[in-house]
Formats: sequence, C-alpha cells, structure tokens
Amino acid sequence: MSNLELSTMLNDIAEVYKFKSKDNSMTVALMNAARTIKGYPEEIESVYLRGKLGELPGINETSYNLIKEYFESWKIKIYEEIKSEYCEELIKFVRISGLGSKKMFKIYDVLAIRNLGDLESKLFDEDFASGILSRDNIDKDIINEFYIKRLKESLYYYKSINGKLPRVYLENFTRGIKSELEKIKEIKEIKFVGSVRRKKSIVGDIDILVLPDFNISSYDLGRSEKLIKRLWALPFVEKIASRDIRAESISARFETTIGIDVEIIISSYKNWASDLLYTTGSKKHIKKLEKAAIKKGYFKNGKIDISSSHSTKKDLRKELKTGFEEDTDTREEEIYNALGLQYIPPELREDLGEIERAEKFILPHLAEIKDIRGDLHIHSGWSDGIIDVSAMVKKAKEYKYDYVAISDHSQSNIYGNGLNEERAVEKIRYISDLRSCVKEPYILMGAEVDIKGVGRLDYSNDILKKIDIVICAMHSSFLNSSNENTARAVSALENKYIDILAHPTGVIFGSRAPYFIDMDKVMEAAAKNNKALEINSYFLRLDLNEENARKAREMGAKVAINTDSHRIEDMDMIKLGVDVARRAGLEKDDILNTMSLEEIKEWKKERL
Repeated sequence: MSNLELSTMLNDIAEVYKFKSKDNSMTVALMNAARTIKGYPEEIESVYLRGKLGELPGINETSYNLIKEYFESWKIKIYEEIKSEYCEELIKFVRISGLGSKKMFKIYDVLAIRNLGDLESKLFDEDFASGILSRDNIDKDIINEFYIKRLKESLYYYKSINGKLPRVYLENFTRGIKSELEKIKEIKEIKFVGSVRRKKSIVGDIDILVLPDFNISSYDLGRSEKLIKRLWALPFVEKIASRDIRAESISARFETTIGIDVEIIISSYKNWASDLLYTTGSKKHIKKLEKAAIKKGYFKNGKIDISSSHSTKKDLRKELKTGFEEDTDTREEEIYNALGLQYIPPELREDLGEIERAEKFILPHLAEIKDIRGDLHIHSGWSDGIIDVSAMVKKAKEYKYDYVAISDHSQSNIYGNGLNEERAVEKIRYISDLRSCVKEPYILMGAEVDIKGVGRLDYSNDILKKIDIVICAMHSSFLNSSNENTARAVSALENKYIDILAHPTGVIFGSRAPYFIDMDKVMEAAAKNNKALEINSYFLRLDLNEENARKAREMGAKVAINTDSHRIEDMDMIKLGVDVARRAGLEKDDILNTMSLEEIKEWKKERL
C-alpha cells in the first residue's frame, strides 16, 4: 500500500464522517494522519513494521488503530462498511467534486448512482439531465443546473489525471530504479529523461536513457537486446509492454508495480547527446528543432545530426572518469548552438515560443532555488501544523533563508483549527517574544485568512494591519459561479492589507478539481493592486500551475513561491514550486520571496 493510496483512504473515511457525524474529532484526526502519511518521505508500511508509526506527528490513537488494522488484515472495517453503500470511485469523487459529502451523497441517492460510469452517462445524457431538472419534486438545493455543470467539469478533471501521478511522488520509486540499474556492472551512465527531466508536475510515465560499456566504441545491438531481456527480471517490473529495435537503438516499455510505465532506452556514446535531446522532448519542441535542422543542413537519416559541424575528439576514458554527464550535457548544448540557437533548458522545451526566443538569444534567466530567501506560508501548532519551531529554524538555515512567516489559519477554518481574533493577538505577542530568542532567520507573523465573501475577510482590518504577511485564500463556499468566486478573490486583492492570494484555483491532485474562477481577472487585480499570487509548492497542489504563472508574469503580477508546510519535510517541497516557476519562464525578479526582507517591507509600504 503506497502512502498516497493509504492517505486517500483515510481522507475518504473522513469525508464520510463529515456527512454522518456532528463530531469533528474523528474527521480532524483522520485528516491529520492522512496529511502526515501522504507527505512522508518513506513508505509508511516500513515505519509501521519498525514500530515507529505512533511516533509520527499527526498520528493519534484513533488513526493509529485504523492504520494498524489495515496492516494486520489489509482491510479497515469502517471503510468496508462505507464501500457497501457507495463504491470506492464514488467516495473519491465526493472530494474531487468539492460539493461536499452531504450534497454529493444525496445526489447519488436522488439520481440512483451506483458507480462513476453511471454518473457520467446520466450527466451527459441531455434528456436525462433536463428531465431531472424539470421534475417538480426535485430539491434545487440538491441538484440544479450549476451542480450538473460542476460535476461535468469534475469528471473532465478526473479523466485528465487518470494514469498519472505527481512527479515528486515518484522520487522514491525512481531512486529504487536507479539503484537496481546501478547494480548492473555494464551500465555506466543513467539519465532520467522525458517529462521527468522537463520537471513536469504530473507525469504519466518514466523514461530512462542508459549507456552500457559495450556501446562506447560502437553500438552492439545483440548485447543491447540481451541487456533489455535482463531488465525484465528487475523487482519493479511486472511485465514488458512493448519493444522497439532499430539499427543503433533499442528500447523497451515495462509495466511496473506502481502502475506507471517505465521506458528504458539503450544508448551509445556516439549517440548519447542526440538521444538525450530526443528522449527529453517534448515532441512539439523536437519537431520545430528538426525544421531548423533541415534549414541548416543538419538533418540526416530522419534525425538531427551535427556530426559534420565539428571534428573535436575527446579522450573517452578520461571523460568517463571526470564527469561524463556534464560533458554530454555540453554536447547537447552544442546541438542548439549548431542550429543557431541559445541553449534551451529542459523545463522550457514545450514549443511555447522558446525556440523563437532562442533564435534571438533572449531566453529568460530562469529562477533557481538558491534565489529563494524565505518561505512565507508555514503552518504551526497554533492551527493545524505539526512543526516544532526549532526544527523549522534549523531547516530554514539549511536553505540559507533570511526570513520565514508562520502563517496559520483564521477562525472560519474549523478543520484547520483556525485562530479567532483573540488567539491571533496572542500569536502576535508570541512571535514578538520568539524574535528575541531567534535572530536568524527573521520570524514574520503571518496569517492565512479566509475570504468569506465579496469584501468579507475572516479578520477585521484592525487585526490585519498588525500582521507582517497576510495571505488570503478560499477554503469554503467556493462552489459558486465563476463570477462570484472571481469577485471574492478580486475584492480580497483590493484590500490594502492583503499581500498574497494562496493556491488561487483550489485544485488538489486527485482530491479536488479546480473551482470556477476567471484567473485573467484575478491576475489583473493582483497586478493593479501590487499583490502577489502564490505558487503553492505542496506536491498535491502546485497551484498556480505553469500556465497561470506565465500569464501572471506577462500581466505584471508578482509570484510568491511558498510551501504551505504543515510538516517539517514539507519545507523541502520549495524545489517543486521553483520547478513550476522555471517551466513558466520566471526570473528571479518576478518572485516576491527572492527579495530581501527590507525590500518586502518597502513593497508593502507602497500600498499602505
């Protein structure tokens, strides 16, 4: 059982408890446990088998017993009882729809839904949908035209992520693959390519380029084919799905134990740079490169070939000992140079104008993780975070941060143990005292304040003006029309005390489809009011996505890259937000928290 699957199961149980029980304690316990498990860097089963599960933050007696029950019987009785009423897909879809458990379970009952296919066929049957809406006895608070539209959009989202997983979720798996490949003595170089190398947030497969020693002087097709056959026996492989054999290339696609296919391409020294280029992609980017190669006379035998452009020879043995990978990346750069192009980083290779900019040598200087000077969205024990302040400070020092903001939930966020105004004032005093003990990094008083409605925030301006960093967000009642949700977000950005809009579309991978909102209008408001939009680095959010982050930059809005950390290991996810920013073409100056603390204070003063 993977961490993501187990955490999803616990969240599904929590969702049903929201519907069936007025007691929030079970729901909160399960949500806390699910958050701990899904973000934990190690397989939770291993932690349980070592007897250390109960030591993890967020695992109380209730959640511990349910997890223990699972690992002892491979079932959770409560969950099995729930599944006897509603199938697993329908329970998951409750959360994805965002309509809430009470409403969704009533919709299932009213429409006599038994599975997701049943729901889809009825929703997209115009006669059925219009017939339901025209019934006199239908409660419009349960099923109406808007809810049908929301359910359809949620189904589109559900299908769009089918067979895909967050890239970072695969890191343990890819490390295991690399470890197994490194045990094969003939393999000298291993490179993860494709969407993994392009740093896509969500991936559908894993591509790996390998160089065996017998392909250094020339391509040995026979031994390459034998190597492919040996890979069938690796522990992560379930079966081979397909093979592609050519004169100087052989690859195989394997079905794996976690449901994501892995393609392994056996390369050679001579073709490594070219294979690296082609296997990284994207397909559209490569197609346009090939057009440039044809014009330059560097397209031979159906692929880009710049071998005639130079006659440099290298000492191969020395090269392999002193950084082969660095050298081959340089030779990939030589391909771009031969085509008259500035080198294009893998993150930008999506045919979104990067080749045209590379022709003019005006590609952006992409932001790097070392540019980030602080994290402005970290939750503590004041709300629903489980992070020891000393651990937070230690982690911040590892990243060489100048500042961090402890930004807890506001009072309307019940499940997030939000602070009322009285507790917020207590926390302000606490942060002030904390600064006298902790000199570096500088601790900022932050808050993640709920947007309750148009012009209605969860704290009064009297409280907001005392907070160093004010983040606003929608956590409830966002199942309105696009106009209503947009108006709420825009009105919050117009409040002079608001600094950042967090996770603007509300999407959570596999848990909630984006809500209806006009992001163009939101970005215009952010730019007009000198506010920042957040790239939330938490691996199931990554919201803003790269498309919206790119648009925000074009419209002149700042972007803040934060982690929304609730557990100490979440702070390491800052790299994922930077990956999104790089794919969006963002530079250091586009990002709020690359600024110094004094610069941020001046930025705030401009509108206060």
